Amino acid sequence: MTKSAEPTLVIFFIPLPQALGLTHGSTFGFAEDGSSGLPNVPMKATPDMPPMPGFSAGSNFTSLRLWQVNSSMTGFLEPLDVAMKVVRVVTPFTPQVETASSRERPMPDAVITVIEAVTPLLDADADPISDALDRCLTRIQQVSTASGLVTGQSAKLVTREQLPLIIPMCQRNLDGDVWSNFSMYQLHSNDVVRYAPATLDEEGVSRLGHFLRATV
Repeated sequence: MTKSAEPTLVIFFIPLPQALGLTHGSTFGFAEDGSSGLPNVPMKATPDMPPMPGFSAGSNFTSLRLWQVNSSMTGFLEPLDVAMKVVRVVTPFTPQVETASSRERPMPDAVITVIEAVTPLLDADADPISDALDRCLTRIQQVSTASGLVTGQSAKLVTREQLPLIIPMCQRNLDGDVWSNFSMYQLHSNDVVRYAPATLDEEGVSRLGHFLRATV
């Protein structure tokens, strides 16, 4: 990557497998230099974006903003559906994606938490986008664990494998006035498995009976 005076930020829209009991719009910032919470780091805040530290000293950071999105939980595409809703609110992009929102479904009866995760792309990283996502997931795990301790509810440790097959992402400059590179980031390949089962022959049926008897 070519190093520039103004860092490029990557924004991931991450639907969590388990909703967090936190207020819609809650924002958490982390300085990625060993201190968390950004207690003494200059903050940049506007109505359109979460607080971010200043870059006067080349600060590295991760910022998380929570979106609580109504959901009918009708299928495996639902997390991607609600992530797209957040993309349409936060960014100038209007992605045309076939999701559960285009189908008839019951009124919303649940909530999915979507994390708008922002962090810079670092020249020093071997794989800047993948490493940026790992930073975001580490901080999401931290917030999720703390939330579970405070609310007295168990919280799943968010990993790539627990998230949807793909999540929306895009890039922008620090000032937030230039958005670019809207795309879908693939996390893994085990989201949905469909296959045609093998037909058992006579020997197979006999073995099946043997296994069934052995498990009684």
